[in-house]
Amino acid sequence: MHYTIVETFSPNDGDQWTSYCEWRGIEFSQFDSIDGMLRPALFNGPENDNEWDYVLQEHFMLQFIKEHSFAVTKIKEIGKGIIVGVKCEKHDATSDDFLGYELLDSYYDVSLLTNWGNDHSLINESISENGLVKSFETIQRIKNDLVSNYSEDAHAQKPNIISIYKVNKANQKVN
Repeated sequence: MHYTIVETFSPNDGDQWTSYCEWRGIEFSQFDSIDGMLRPALFNGPENDNEWDYVLQEHFMLQFIKEHSFAVTKIKEIGKGIIVGVKCEKHDATSDDFLGYELLDSYYDVSLLTNWGNDHSLINESISENGLVKSFETIQRIKNDLVSNYSEDAHAQKPNIISIYKVNKANQKVN
């Protein structure tokens, strides 16, 4: 498992939350997506030479941290946010901590589930109340549909399926 530190986004965000739910036409109960526009990464990569060993150094994935202990250290330095567990392969939907599948663009930043237009019925029918998809078969179908039908859109050219997990470790949440 890898980790990322992101801002929170919830009903506590008032008008921003309400406006987003109205735009999507979905009443989310919580928001576990790691969409970079709604829940920006608070750690975007190494700040010094000593930190390079702790991050994924491939495919624009510098916001993904390899070790939980390093993520805890960074969130304490940052002073806000939440640590989220992520897997780019070897997904485990049977884990008690599994929250769902996310579909990120090729830069591992923008969620195609939570930022795609409201006219995509497969996404609208499949997205759960937490902003993720619960079934691997469904997320694969969404990915294939976007790649096939929207290949001119840079976000849909090489999307990445990511599984998202809650992290129940002590001191993982700051704010």
